[in-house]
Amino acid sequence: RYISVTGVQTCALPIYSEMRDAIAKTARDLRESQARQGNPISQEAAEKRIRNAAIRGDHQDSERKR
Repeated sequence: RYISVTGVQTCALPIYSEMRDAIAKTARDLRESQARQGNPISQEAAEKRIRNAAIRGDHQDSERKR
């Protein structure tokens, strides 16, 4: 543990890691769906779309594109 890292910061690290992994997986699914429809997008664009949907509370964003 680093001196400059607080208990709150270390507590949040596993949550962030899980969220980051979930976003990456959902983005891969979205990319596959978009590619099947002939509209390929980058992993970065897919992750941004998923993050923005989560911020808006729109959990169906990736489902709409399938």
